[in-house]
Amino acid sequence: MKKHTIICVDDEQSVLNVLSTQLRRRFGDAYNLEFVESGDEALELLEELEEDGFIPVMILCDQIMPNMSGDELLTAIHKEQPHIKKILLTGQASLESAINVINNADLYRYIVKPWEEEDLLLTIEKGIEAYFLVQDLHEKNRMLEKYSAELEQMVEERTAQLQERNTELESLDNIVRTINQRFNFENLLTTLLEQARVLFPRIDHAVFLHHNHDWDAFLPFLPTDKHGAGHKPPISHTALKTFFERGKAVKPKITLFAEPSRETTAAVAFPPVTSLLAAMVQHEGRVQGVLLLGVGEARAFDEDDVEKLARFRTHMTSALGKAQIMKALEQHNQQITSSLEYARVIQGKQLPKKDHFAERFPGALVFYQPKHLVSGDFYWIHHHGDRDYLAVVDCTGHGVPGALISMIGITLLNKIVTTEADLTPAQILSRLRSEFCRALTQGAEKPLRDDMELGLCMIDRRHQKIHFSGAKRPLYFIEGCGKGTITIYQGNRTSIGGRRNRRRAFSEQIIPYMEGDAFYLFTDGFPDQAGAEDYRKLGLKSFRALLEHIHGLSTEAQHAALEEALKQFQKRLPQRDDITVVGVRL
Repeated sequence: MKKHTIICVDDEQSVLNVLSTQLRRRFGDAYNLEFVESGDEALELLEELEEDGFIPVMILCDQIMPNMSGDELLTAIHKEQPHIKKILLTGQASLESAINVINNADLYRYIVKPWEEEDLLLTIEKGIEAYFLVQDLHEKNRMLEKYSAELEQMVEERTAQLQERNTELESLDNIVRTINQRFNFENLLTTLLEQARVLFPRIDHAVFLHHNHDWDAFLPFLPTDKHGAGHKPPISHTALKTFFERGKAVKPKITLFAEPSRETTAAVAFPPVTSLLAAMVQHEGRVQGVLLLGVGEARAFDEDDVEKLARFRTHMTSALGKAQIMKALEQHNQQITSSLEYARVIQGKQLPKKDHFAERFPGALVFYQPKHLVSGDFYWIHHHGDRDYLAVVDCTGHGVPGALISMIGITLLNKIVTTEADLTPAQILSRLRSEFCRALTQGAEKPLRDDMELGLCMIDRRHQKIHFSGAKRPLYFIEGCGKGTITIYQGNRTSIGGRRNRRRAFSEQIIPYMEGDAFYLFTDGFPDQAGAEDYRKLGLKSFRALLEHIHGLSTEAQHAALEEALKQFQKRLPQRDDITVVGVRL
């Protein structure tokens, strides 16, 4: 979809026709071209373009126009969008108007009618180059400012990290690396206790009280070692709070119990000891666990032990936080994957069944490859009398959003052909546009900008004619008795959604066919796929050449050829969009 736009404004239709002919030859493939007859229409068009995401880069304006002169229009535009390059055209050279627009609207060029075509086109090219150069400079300046701020922040953070790490013991670094590699919760708790014994070789007992979300209580974790493991009763929040009140807080979240009573140690299912050190671990403001370390002989923990445990607690908190996050992510991923799998099944049931599709279109090619489990692409068929309808549709986005829009599209198409029989493809597209826009605005605070592009054809088998209408999608036709060259039947430039061109009627093209002829409908996913060599798109030209090369093959061979061509082109790069190609042999 071409987003960058060149606008021409002139009150004489003949001048606009000349501009249209000259500009389309040079710029039609790369830019969206708009032609209006007055300053008011130009200002209204600019608002519509902004709403639809188009970017005006150049405006050519006649000087002498009713209601609003060219210099007045360009001055008004400059106040709102000063970056647009502006060219003033006039049949009566007026130095005063030129000076006015130069001073007030940053005029790029002043051209006198009649002009030389090549001079005009070259001026436009240079103006567009200047536009993109300025935009590139602005973007680079913005990125430099961003990178500078980020770099300064990174330096500050890195300096603080280095200062903190310089105080860490080498043995603690080894412990942290070991802990951070153990995201399985039970294995992590085992590693914590093992490394606590390495860090505090004088301790006799080590227990971790971990929070059980199902019971909303704390359970002692005792790995199977020489101290043994056994069943211990859960410890409530109240009991844990009472336990900490009996000790002395020596550091934030670090509590020392000097000669704790048997009642105190029993409250947390801990063996009798002469000195007890406890470190509380919190994640997102909630207590996740408590590490208890105890010595049984007549010796106490000293200040070095307290400092060491405080550092250990920091990394223990980080490791447990990561474990909780990983556990939650795993659960969420399982839920999302299950939901997407179910959505894929539901969406698949909305697509034509293989046997029904094969019955209506024997030997047809269906190359359907969603980017994710569910797709924003879909294909649709309908049979009525001696007529068969076939559509290939590309909805806004891919994945879940695209799939939801596709379900709306399928539902509306089925409703339209069920409600009214014998509709032409153009009539179906018009009704689809109305129903789709109504569906998106119903109950919404503001209109949604979702969209659909599709090619729809009706095959009249009695008269051997294809009736085709398209919304920004073409039909490729190949004569069976010819040289295999594709004839392109373009659809309208009007899409199904959006806010522009809702009143424009869809056109219809009638294509006579003979037995052995073929045609293809497709979304833009295949030609828009980026290649691994230079990251450029495959492009419509290469895609047409591929279809011309394989159209005479069997359905299975065509499918395999498309699959292999896509694989060889994209290589390591991910699939960019949903891909659908449907080919029918008549």
